[in-house]
Parts: sequence; C-alpha cells; structure tokens
Amino acid sequence: MCEIFLLQHNKKQLNFSKTAIEDAIDSNNDGCGYVIFEKNTKKNTFDLKQIEQINFEKIKARTTRRGKTIYLDYDLNDDNTITFYDYEGVISTFTLPKELHNLQNAAEEKKEKAIVDWTNEKSIAYDPLYNSIGQSELGFVDKYEDGFTYETNENTADSVDKAIDTLYKKQNELQINQFMIMHFRHATSGRTNANTQPIIYGNFLTIHNGIFTGLGDYDKSDTRIFTEKLDAEYNKQKPKTAKKEEILIREFLDKTEGWYSIFIYSWKTHKLYYFRKGANFYRAFSSNMYSTRESRFPVAYQEVNSLTL
Repeated sequence: MCEIFLLQHNKKQLNFSKTAIEDAIDSNNDGCGYVIFEKNTKKNTFDLKQIEQINFEKIKARTTRRGKTIYLDYDLNDDNTITFYDYEGVISTFTLPKELHNLQNAAEEKKEKAIVDWTNEKSIAYDPLYNSIGQSELGFVDKYEDGFTYETNENTADSVDKAIDTLYKKQNELQINQFMIMHFRHATSGRTNANTQPIIYGNFLTIHNGIFTGLGDYDKSDTRIFTEKLDAEYNKQKPKTAKKEEILIREFLDKTEGWYSIFIYSWKTHKLYYFRKGANFYRAFSSNMYSTRESRFPVAYQEVNSLTL
C-alpha cells in the first residue's frame, strides 16, 4: 500500500505541488524516498545520478480507544453481508453495499483491498495485520475494561516538513534527459526503516506499489523479499543479454502472486523496466508527470498501459 510519483525532466517547469507531496506523505507516512536517473540516449540505458531514503524522526504518543472493538478477521456471506470477529470472539455482521456484492468471487488481493477501503470509509476498526494480543500495527500496549490503550511512534512535523521540502526542491533541479521517481510508503509488512524504498539488493533496485501475496513479515517487506528472490533467480540463470534479463524478470513476476505497479532497475545492464498488474498508473496529458493516484494531478490525466522512458 504505497504511492509512486514520476516526473520527467523539467524543461516545461512542471512539478508536483507541495500539497500533493504532503498528501502523499500523510497517506503513506512510514517513510519516503527518491531516485534520479539520467538517460544515456546513445546506449539507451540509464545512469543513476542520486538516491535517498528518508525516514522520519519519531515521537512517542499514547492514545486510548475507548469502547472500540478491533476486528481481526471476516467471513463473506452468501446474503451479501460480512461478519467480523475480534480476538475475544465478538461477532458483528454488516450489510455490504451493492458495489461489493459477489465479492467472494474476486481475487484475494482485490477482495482484501476492497474490504480495507470500505471499513476505512465506514470507520469500522478492521486490523488485518493484528497477529496476537500485544502485537498490532497500531502498537498495542494494554487492554482496559473500557477500551484499548496504544503507544505509537508518530512522525514529527519538522521531519515531515523537511521531507516535503527535499522532494519539492529535487523536482526543480531536474535536467533534460533526467527523471525522478518518488516513493511514499505505507508499511503493510516490514516495519523497520530498512524497508524504506527504493529497495537495493544484489543486482536490482526496486520501487513498488501494491502487495506481493504471501511475501513479507515484520522485519522484511514484501518488496524486499521479492527483490531478494529475484536476485537469487538472476544469479541462478545468469542471463547474458538485456533481452534475456527482461524475459527473466517478466517470467518471475508472472510466477509471483499479487498486484503491482513496479520499477525494476538492473545494475548489470543499466536498464530500467516498468510493469503493472492489477494496479494503477496515470499520466498527465503533458506525458511528463505520472502517479499511482489520479487525484494527484492538477490537470487532465489518462491511464498508462505501457511506459517508455
């Protein structure tokens, strides 16, 4: 659950507004980063010019959710209702809206995303990452008769402001044949700073929005584990050409369950690949600005099916 911006050079003095960057950080506040590439037009390859991973300074905050039941799991019923369960066995059933009818026939990642989006909209406390008493994405500390008390680490306003200023400034410094990819992270797995993107491992650099099903735990994100597994397959096959490298990556993605909008950069061939499956990527009609959320554009946009940089 992340967000990606891409901006190609700045000949037209285009940039994402500070408000767009701030909104992206607000929605994905577990870290951000960027990478700047420069295209080698003679070789049709890319040189990495700059990279930075930004982790926010934290302050501890203690809050209490009084009388709030946190649901851990759900069942979809044949009568278009959904039943939620909490760890004490509390059961609650809700009627699903028409657009979510027959959701049980959808793919798992699409189903989970639809449920998360709907529960957020309805303020239903569904926490799919809750593993056991004392461990939750919310930082569970204790349970009282009248509610739950949490101790969380919140980003300081100062560190967020610095990140916004850094990303906005870097956009305006782009030269012709350069482009910048920004990544804003909401951690669905890999809760440590080592998982802030771009991920660099072995032969590859990856920037990913989406979820690779079945990959990721508390220490490592699904993107990091995907990159490690891709690197292991690369070392096993040892492709001799950029074309064979691309085929290897495509076949590896096809075998990996989940949905994605992903950039993969090869340190060996200096090629940058982009793939997407079940995820969105949009561009402004200027063809210089791209985002995984259409709402980030101040002008008209269209969806990208393929991308050539």
